[in-house]
Amino acid sequence: MTMKVYDVSGVVRDPAKSVAVAKAPGVPSQPWNYRVRAPGEANGEILVTENVTLAASQSVGASKRRNRNVIPITGGTLTGGLVAGEVLPGGADYQNFSAQPTIDARYLWRTADGDVIMVRNTGGFGGLVPSFEVRTDSKSAWLNSGRYLSSNPGAGTGGVSLTFYKARE
Repeated sequence: MTMKVYDVSGVVRDPAKSVAVAKAPGVPSQPWNYRVRAPGEANGEILVTENVTLAASQSVGASKRRNRNVIPITGGTLTGGLVAGEVLPGGADYQNFSAQPTIDARYLWRTADGDVIMVRNTGGFGGLVPSFEVRTDSKSAWLNSGRYLSSNPGAGTGGVSLTFYKARE
């Protein structure tokens, strides 16, 4: 692999050569900072149970965002609940070992119907909050809205197991 790095700090933006990217109307924003579990919010109906297979952890060590660790996601299964399919290889869990450790797992699901769903499961232990993004014309488009919660990771075959829930107040 070859990578080139360019210093663009001196580049002046030319509006005539710029393209504006607008958020689709009616779609909730997915900010960098994750949604925090609301007081009184609890697990409702089971959405899915996943078994995620993992590769060896990669330590980044002390960085500008504290002590970091990355665990590659190599695949897995989705069973039970409202979604069935597989976890696709290629994502990772970006862990932050600060005073209150957090995970920020980003990866893909493919449903039995062929829909590809982007998953982001973030937060501290005991307060994981997933968000989903999928094509608006797919059978799984209902995942684009709603509020969801996640269990903490537990032991799974070749990695970890988590259960996702619809949130209820």
